Amino acid sequence: MNLLEGIRNDALDFGQPVSLYRSTGREVDWIGSLQDTIFHCNAYLLRSGKQTYLIDPGGREHFPQVRDRVSKLMKPSEVTHIIVHHQDPDLCASIPLWLEINPGITVLTHSRAAVLLPHYGFPSERVTPIDGGQFTLAEGELHFIPAPFLHFPGAFATYDTTTGFLFSGDIFAALSSDWKLAVENLDEHLGLMELFHIDYMANNRAARGFLDNLGDRRVSAILPQHGSIIRQADVGAAFSWLRELPCGLDIIYAD
Repeated sequence: MNLLEGIRNDALDFGQPVSLYRSTGREVDWIGSLQDTIFHCNAYLLRSGKQTYLIDPGGREHFPQVRDRVSKLMKPSEVTHIIVHHQDPDLCASIPLWLEINPGITVLTHSRAAVLLPHYGFPSERVTPIDGGQFTLAEGELHFIPAPFLHFPGAFATYDTTTGFLFSGDIFAALSSDWKLAVENLDEHLGLMELFHIDYMANNRAARGFLDNLGDRRVSAILPQHGSIIRQADVGAAFSWLRELPCGLDIIYAD
């Protein structure tokens, strides 16, 4: 069951994980951290059978909160995989701390990011490159959708065929001093997303290319690493916004 549709931001207890999806064979939770910054960082935990995917776990400063939220769902040492959508420290500098808890964790990322992640202080053999393709889970699959230059050459997003959730990394991210877990007014939220995208995303051609790579997959929610989750009713409008958005080089070299 997609629990996002019933979420009320003013009723949430962020001292706990927030359940986003529950069914036999699939559980998804928000396990992010609360910080006084417009670069609010979300992290997510996806569980399928004996496989547990920690998605964009955050920087070292996020680790205590993320670990504590995971511990309310399962033993942190039982996390089996970490998915990192690109190599920025606010997504993944905490990986060495997770490897201390469980040295057997498999870190999944694009090959271009795989050569950079060990600079955070762990062996390169702990990183498994995934350039496109998919993983089969106990129920459904994870599809890795290429998103080059949004905003890193090896950027990608992760699509879960069971939930329809699109874990989008920095794509559809927003900057806000009044953070909410789920978008309440998309028209207002588009302005917050634009603040991020016009500076960080390469250009409109890259945005259109990502949407083309996504194809006709049924997306029931967009879960970015910064900002707020976009629920199903707003997904189509968010896609249309991104398809037409001038950003990056479109603005810098407008002439």
